[in-house]
Amino acid sequence: MTMQIKEIMSQDPVYVEVPGTREQIMEKINEHKHFTLPVCKAGTKELIGIVSGADLIEKQQSTQIGMLMTSDPTTVAPDDDVDKLIALILETGHRRIPVVNDGNLIGLVTVTDIRNKVIARQDLTDPVEPYVIKSTPIVWEKTPLTIVAEQMRMFEHIKMVPCVNQKCQVTGVFTYHDFLSVSEIIRSEEKIETSSFGEGDSGSWDSSAIVLVASQTLTLPDIAVSEVMSKEIITAFAGASIQEVAKKMRKNDIDAMPIIDASGSLIGIIRDIDLLIPLNK
Repeated sequence: MTMQIKEIMSQDPVYVEVPGTREQIMEKINEHKHFTLPVCKAGTKELIGIVSGADLIEKQQSTQIGMLMTSDPTTVAPDDDVDKLIALILETGHRRIPVVNDGNLIGLVTVTDIRNKVIARQDLTDPVEPYVIKSTPIVWEKTPLTIVAEQMRMFEHIKMVPCVNQKCQVTGVFTYHDFLSVSEIIRSEEKIETSSFGEGDSGSWDSSAIVLVASQTLTLPDIAVSEVMSKEIITAFAGASIQEVAKKMRKNDIDAMPIIDASGSLIGIIRDIDLLIPLNK
C-alpha cells in the first residue's frame, strides 16, 4: 500500500477549544456524531489535546475541557503512509488521529476512513472469524441501564454491547453514543468549609471560609436497556469476508456489529478496527 494520509483524511475537522466546558463537548458530539474531538487553543488551530465521550463518562466530576482532555495526543503528518497509520492505530487503539502541520490541526484521519477508502475497495476474501472478539460483554435486554453502563466502563475497549433475550438471541445493541444521548448532566454545588491563614478576631492566626464547589455528573434514567437500545440490528455471519463486513459497515454507518451463527445466537462482535489487522503486514 502506497497511499498517503492526505489522500484519505478529512479536512477542517470539528474541534473544541480551551478554555471550554463539558457541555460544549456534548453539544459537538450530539450535533456532529463524532465521539472523539481534537482540542485546540482558543482562537488558533494549535493542537493541545484530544477528548472523547469516554472521558466524559470516566471523569464525571471534571467540568473543564482542560481537565477532561488528554494532552500531547498521538498525531500524524499528511505525507505519512497509510501503512504507518494502520500500525499506529493497532498499537495505540486510537480510532481518530489528528493530522498536523507545524503543530496546527489540518485534518483528522480515522479507522472509518481506512475502512471505507481502503478495505472496502480491496479484494479481501478471507473470513472475519479469526478477528471476532468472543470475550465480550453481553446483557439481557431487561438489564437496568446503570448496570449496562458499568459493563461498558469495565470493558473500555468495547464501545458496543449486544443485548439478548432469554434464548440468547440478539435483540438490540447499546453504544457509547446511546449512553450520551440518554444521559443527563446534573449540576450541583457543595458548601465546603476551609481553613486559611489569616488574623482572626482574637488576634490568632485562625480563620475559615465557606466556598462553593460546583460539580457535574452524568446520570442515567432508571429504565431497562431495551427501552433505548438500537433495535435495527446489523449482523454478519462468521464466514463473511473482511470486504463484505467492511462494505456492510460503510453502508449502515456503523463501526461494530454482532457476529452470529446460523441459529441467530451470538458468537462475538467485530469492530472496524479489527479489520485493519490483516493489513498490518
